[in-house]
Amino acid sequence: MPDFEIRPLTSDDQVWLREMIQKHFGGLPMFVLGIEVDFEAIEGLVAEDSKGPLGSLTYRIEGDRMEIVTLHSEAERRGVGTCLMDRMREIAADNGCKRLHLVTTNDNLQALGFYQRRGWRMTAVHPDSLKKEISVKPQMEDMGLNGIPILDEIELELKLD
Repeated sequence: MPDFEIRPLTSDDQVWLREMIQKHFGGLPMFVLGIEVDFEAIEGLVAEDSKGPLGSLTYRIEGDRMEIVTLHSEAERRGVGTCLMDRMREIAADNGCKRLHLVTTNDNLQALGFYQRRGWRMTAVHPDSLKKEISVKPQMEDMGLNGIPILDEIELELKLD
């Protein structure tokens, strides 16, 4: 049983969310496949315990597809990411979504493993797709996680029953 709760993202979370995006995603603006994400209109979930936020998942719904924009946990191996995704799947079902979609970077081996262990499939690789984002975010480094250069975006999808 988790020792935290999952709740909807609110306007009160914006400062914390922006700080988390700055720290873990290179800040705003943020792009997915070269298209800027409007974080003023983003929906999301927050995992929180008595000390404050432990993680978040932001998403957007387009037709019958729900896209994860960001997923991050400050408390790894506590089930935060899994609980956030479980709640997201409930929201997707409530909204008639038939599939879940996300994009991650080629260097994020931990995320690729996390999603694949949960049934997600890689559906596309976009070589050199991060050039635009890196060009407008000088704070974003060329070298990513695990000593791997950040170059490409990888799409993953999970079909819902």
